Formats: sequence, C-alpha cells, structure tokens
Amino acid sequence: MHGKFASGGFKLPAMEVDPLDPKAIAQAIEHLLTHPEEARQMGENGRRAVVEKYNWGQEKEKLLNLYEELLKR
Repeated sequence: MHGKFASGGFKLPAMEVDPLDPKAIAQAIEHLLTHPEEARQMGENGRRAVVEKYNWGQEKEKLLNLYEELLKR
C-alpha cells in the first residue's frame, strides 16, 4: 500500500496519503474498508489528538508565545 504511517505521539498509527495521488487514495480507502477495526481505532485516535493537542487552549498558548517572541525583536 502507498502512503506511510506516522504515530503523531499517540499509540495508534495514522495513515498519511498523498492527496494528489488518486491511486494511493483508493488503496488507502480499500485498506480501511477491509480493516474496519483499524479504521475505528484510527478514528478514535484522531479525535483524541484533536481534543488533547489541537484545541484552542493549546493553540492559544502557542500563538501568545509567538507574539511575545516577536515583540522582543
């Protein structure tokens, strides 16, 4: 299968597929359809990543730190 797997700091892998490669996209979809438990786990992992890591509270801190660094220049 085309694409690579990346942990992203979480237990379960996530599939990374070139969005400009229709064949790779089709293969990734086929893989998920034939491995429903893996697909479910990846979905749960993605949701957990959004809730824990990619939320406004976390992003706000990063943005404020960036602004502080820029103001120091």
